Amino acid sequence: MTPPSGTGTITSLNGNANSGSNTWKVSVDGSSFAAASRGQSVSVGSTIAVRWGA
Repeated sequence: MTPPSGTGTITSLNGNANSGSNTWKVSVDGSSFAAASRGQSVSVGSTIAVRWGA
């Protein structure tokens, strides 16, 4: 995962890097997909969805 520590937008995960409009997005508990941030807090029991794409 990039960045490897701290905060900031996730730019690479499992070898797939952000490229143009294809970026990592995350949804927590059914929220709209938004830029995946390493510093985002997630509560125990939350449902997390991660996607790569436009």
